[in-house]
Amino acid sequence: TNCSHFNTGARFECQKPITARVESKTKANECTFFKPKAVRDLRVKASPDGPTDPRAAFDALFKK
Repeated sequence: TNCSHFNTGARFECQKPITARVESKTKANECTFFKPKAVRDLRVKASPDGPTDPRAAFDALFKK
């Protein structure tokens, strides 16, 4: 399930033209089409050196 070609609705659960189903998707296998799925971290990280108070952040926008 960590392959970018994995699709539960496709034949053999793969978008590529494979000839046989890969039984275990969690164990190592010899699939030549394997391509790691891109994962993005969408968690927002607070800036350690910026203001933490919303009003101070707003005022900092117009500071000269």
